[in-house]
Amino acid sequence: KSKSLWADCFELAQVMQHRRIPGSDCVVVDVGANIGACSALLAAMNVEVLAVEALPGNFAKLKAAAALSKLESEITSTRRAPINVLWSAAVEPGTDHVMMEVPLDAPCLARLQATANARAQRVPAAALDDIVQESGLWERVCAVKVDIEGAELLALRGAQKLLAPSGSVHTVFLEMY
Repeated sequence: KSKSLWADCFELAQVMQHRRIPGSDCVVVDVGANIGACSALLAAMNVEVLAVEALPGNFAKLKAAAALSKLESEITSTRRAPINVLWSAAVEPGTDHVMMEVPLDAPCLARLQATANARAQRVPAAALDDIVQESGLWERVCAVKVDIEGAELLALRGAQKLLAPSGSVHTVFLEMY
């Protein structure tokens, strides 16, 4: 077992190695891509990734890491909170943005609820179904990884079409808080 901070990335990579059909155009949606550790690992395995990350700092690092490792062709990224705006009380009235609380002592983690040691960041939000549809990768998505610090249910509520039994997704890798 890996002692890595992102051990779940290695578990997901192993699952993809065994479940992926060789030569397929399988796309993994990495929801809560953070700085791109899982996305880069999958891309290095020639798996195309749609990386979804809401926080501007993490998103910039994800883009830089993809460029440095020459994996830009395998990683499509979008900076949005994958939250079904119809279900979230955190959505600002009249907008498609949510306010996320970012702890000052751990800026890579964010929560939708307020904490004592945090600053608010306004981020664009959309249902995961819409994010994937807009990416043009809908037909090829075979797996979804969701790790968004306690907002997993909000993301899943916005992925009802993507995760429908008749769809192409065969693996959902979920971290729950």
